[in-house]
Amino acid sequence: MKALDWLDSRGLCVQLALQAGRTSNSQVFAALALDTPYPSRHYPERAFHQLVLKALGMGLDVRRLIGLTQRLSVTLNQLALDLLDEQLAAERTVSAGLPLAIAFNLLSPAQHQRLAGLNQQQRLPPEWRDHLAGTSPN
Repeated sequence: MKALDWLDSRGLCVQLALQAGRTSNSQVFAALALDTPYPSRHYPERAFHQLVLKALGMGLDVRRLIGLTQRLSVTLNQLALDLLDEQLAAERTVSAGLPLAIAFNLLSPAQHQRLAGLNQQQRLPPEWRDHLAGTSPN
């Protein structure tokens, strides 16, 4: 999986990569997702978003997802905020890399207001304050 980008620079094996991404083995998934440009170069938007969410769910360091910054979007914002809501509702620890999956400058006014309210209630981890400080509702 780690060599897939080198072996398949044209993305002909993307279906194989997508199938491999369904694994629950964190080592196999990490080899596919982290430190390789293959998913960012060849995955369709929805598959890339699923990869990001699964990496977050597995507790992987999403800073190692090559191309994440370039693939941030309004859609990924909503998916990441839905994950945040799920984690808070279940009283689970918020994924450390979750803010990295959010383009704070693309938040809708309602999304920004929701995050500001959670921050005010002190339900967001402290490191989120830095992300919210530089943004304002659209």
